[in-house]
Order: sequence, then structure tokens, then C-alpha cells
Amino acid sequence: MQPYITYISYYKNNEYKDNMKKIQLYTILLAAPLLNGCGIYTRYARPDLDVCADSLYRTPVAEKDSGTVASKPWRELFTDPHLQALIATGLERNTDLGIARLQVEEAQAVLTNARLTLAQDRIGKIQAVVHLYHALGGGTDSSESSINE
Repeated sequence: MQPYITYISYYKNNEYKDNMKKIQLYTILLAAPLLNGCGIYTRYARPDLDVCADSLYRTPVAEKDSGTVASKPWRELFTDPHLQALIATGLERNTDLGIARLQVEEAQAVLTNARLTLAQDRIGKIQAVVHLYHALGGGTDSSESSINE
């Protein structure tokens, strides 16, 4: 019990408060010069430069020219008849282009097949409902013959 009482009496004593004040004072005195060291440099000032924006490009930019090479047909871009014949032959024999065209046709055929299958499925469901309706005793024989025709 003796050490505990000594511990409590130390904190109740003014000696503890005096020590804490000294620690705080020393901390402030040491921190002030360290924090002041951050301000020894002057602030950056951007230098004034005389830059002429007109001389950034070698040739003046045409303001009204909105046409590009991509908007012209290739026959106007390449005027040599021999080169045009070679390009035309290359386009005709381009296997990648032919494969892409065949894949588009295949996708269209698959879509048409899916639409027809869906239409047949709907027609089959409608016929099943009509037959069920007649099997349960609804309708007449004349309406059944007109639906099947």
C-alpha cells in the first residue's frame, strides 16, 4: 500500500504541477524555432515572360478549312490510275472484308430464324388455347373450322 499512497501524494503535491509547467514551457521553446524554420524561404514569384503566341506554329493555321483527308473519297486522294487499279483489286480480294460481310449475313439469317421460331411458338400457343377452349365445351363447330382453315 505504501507505493500507491506515495503515487497519489505525488500528484496531489504542487511538485507535479510545477514539473508539467516546465515540460510545457520547454516544449514550446523547442518547437518555436523548429516551426519557424519553415518560413526562411521567400515565396515563389512567377517571372514575367514576353511570349508571342503567333510564332508557336511554323505555318499559319487555316481558319475556314473544315475538310479533312478522311472526308474525301479515296479515288480523289490517289489520282494515279495504276495505283487506283491496285487499290480496287486489293479491296475486291480483301478476305477480312469478305469474312465480315459473310458474318453480317449470317447474323441476319440467325435473327430471321429466331423471329420465325418465336412467331411459330406464338401461333402454336394460340392454337393450343383454342383447342382447349373447344375441348372444355366452349364455342361451336363452325368457329373451329374457320380457325383451322
